[in-house]
Amino acid sequence: MPKPIDVMIVEDEPATRARLVAAVDAHPDIVVSGAVATLAEARTALAAHAPRVLLCDLGLPDGSGIELIRSVSASHPTTLA
Repeated sequence: MPKPIDVMIVEDEPATRARLVAAVDAHPDIVVSGAVATLAEARTALAAHAPRVLLCDLGLPDGSGIELIRSVSASHPTTLA
């Protein structure tokens, strides 16, 4: 049995984050490895674990999701962002 694809979700809007988590969790081969609301929380989570996929809001309350995507692409080349 193949290893599930792990996805980290970065979304500041709680209702949207919950819907995204539910949608990802509904797939049997995908698992949410983290769901956070801010750029700072995402950086902390990514320091502990680099997921296979990063699903990131571009407008976060404490910074740019684009900045996070660029950073992840440079530091975690196996993560799809």
